Amino acid sequence: MRILVQRLASLSAVGVLGLFAQTVPATVSLNGNQLTVKNDSSSAMTALAYTISQSDSPHHWARTVFRDAIVTSVEKVIPPGAERTFMEPGHEGPGTPILELKAAVFEDGTTFGDPQWIQVLLQRRVDFLRGLNSGLTDLQNAAGHNMSRDAILRELAASRDATVAAISFVPVAPNSPPPVAGSQEASAQRRLLSIANMDCKERVRIVYFSLIGNITKPPTHSDGRVLTLSETVNWLTQLLRKERDTVLHSLPAVVTQ
Repeated sequence: MRILVQRLASLSAVGVLGLFAQTVPATVSLNGNQLTVKNDSSSAMTALAYTISQSDSPHHWARTVFRDAIVTSVEKVIPPGAERTFMEPGHEGPGTPILELKAAVFEDGTTFGDPQWIQVLLQRRVDFLRGLNSGLTDLQNAAGHNMSRDAILRELAASRDATVAAISFVPVAPNSPPPVAGSQEASAQRRLLSIANMDCKERVRIVYFSLIGNITKPPTHSDGRVLTLSETVNWLTQLLRKERDTVLHSLPAVVTQ
């Protein structure tokens, strides 16, 4: 499985564009603090990225949002023809808020939007998968070597830090010259790169936050009994395997081939 992660770790622009949707498959609107997304595609929307900026400074994103039902349990897919409303915090500044849909990913593997933003959405899944695979290896080592709770926690912390440190994502703009240094486009690209790398690293931290939390304070059975360390490791292993299968299924075939 680690070989698969290495193959996915660098998404090619050609691969992303191969699934690029030719028509606008979604509409977004902002009414006060309520943001509404309507899926006009024939396939369920699984992820989207959008920015909210001010009319007096359209190239400075006041807020950048990634929503992905594959990597975040609180998010839900948006079925074809359906709408979903999200609450957004107040938007500071004298200008009028400008909402822009940057990219979207659909259940059938098609994508829409700016190729660089599409890459970010897919890369978030790749790095979430990286975290799941790394966590599974740690759990398998713990079970195979009958490790103590303290030893497991030390290994998890070390693996988390090493996996996060290895992440370095640079989106590729196909058939486009690099932006002029000092231009607004160059500034926007630097900002996207910074946001993407921080967010991709956070996908790994989220996996390990759950693992470390549950090893430190195990959950309970339905009758109130606390799971033993062995039971906790087995339960977490099954949970991560299920999440890994979901992520693998969500990645476009052109990316995984």
